[in-house]
Amino acid sequence: MSAREGGRWRKRLFGAARLVVAAVLLVWVFSRVDPGEAWAELLAAPRWIWPAVLGLFLLNSWLYAARVVVLMPTPAPVMAVFRAVLVGNFAGIALPTGGAEAAKVVTIAPHAGGADRALAFIVATRLIELVIWGGLVVWAAAAVLPGRLDVLVPFAWLSALGFVVGALALTVVFRHGGVVAQRLAWLPPRLGAFIVGTSAPFADMARAPGKLAASAGLTCLFAGTNCFTAWLIFAVYGENIPYAEVLGLIPTLDIFLSLPLAPASVGVREVVFLNALAPYGADAGVALAVGYTRMSGHFSRAAVGGLLFALGRRPGGSDA
Repeated sequence: MSAREGGRWRKRLFGAARLVVAAVLLVWVFSRVDPGEAWAELLAAPRWIWPAVLGLFLLNSWLYAARVVVLMPTPAPVMAVFRAVLVGNFAGIALPTGGAEAAKVVTIAPHAGGADRALAFIVATRLIELVIWGGLVVWAAAAVLPGRLDVLVPFAWLSALGFVVGALALTVVFRHGGVVAQRLAWLPPRLGAFIVGTSAPFADMARAPGKLAASAGLTCLFAGTNCFTAWLIFAVYGENIPYAEVLGLIPTLDIFLSLPLAPASVGVREVVFLNALAPYGADAGVALAVGYTRMSGHFSRAAVGGLLFALGRRPGGSDA
């Protein structure tokens, strides 16, 4: 079996394993919770919440695009990168093994001066996000989770430490890619080439602290909008959790949802919201309705990205 065929089989097995995880978790959840309760809550929700959630998710995708653009030496059109981000959101849900970041690299590359530079900007954006995400999780561990979700406190502290240390370490690695690749000769060739290819754009970004600060500021807005969306959904279903608490709770829960355990976190989302909202007095139906309403934002935004992708591939359209 060739290396390429082996890689394909690994991807298929990974995709199959994620489907199994999703199925097992869903069986576990609905053997304990009547899905009719969640359905009743969803039907009772005000109709305006669905377009509102989609609008907030689209705003966050625009903020993500702006975070990338502001790092570029010659900024690309924000709307072009916004379209690329939406197509990436679609790929992340539509593909069995994910692929949102890879799709973003491909679609942003024409506006960034090549795939290596697009990848560098996206990685830098994610590293900045990890630092801010880590700060919010510290807030959760110190002031939000104790007394309600004590079991998550050690997890939150370790996650925050991992985010910040990992972001700083990876920044050093990518900033000095050539030296790292030479000293770590045992690295796989593709990984070494990836590090080297992103080192030059990282060096450029390091010499532009104003751009890094601007991206960090936009990342704060990005995180704040994400938490505001959750706060609004909580309020719609009668769970009046203070926004200050949501700023710690949601980033902590999103750690679980960001793990590649199941496609679109199906099954994982149900388990996470059931357990996290119980200490706030939410019954099972409300907890699931909250999770599904937030999930509607992910799927409806992905649908917008899918529509843009389809239109871009029509005769006379553009794949960029």
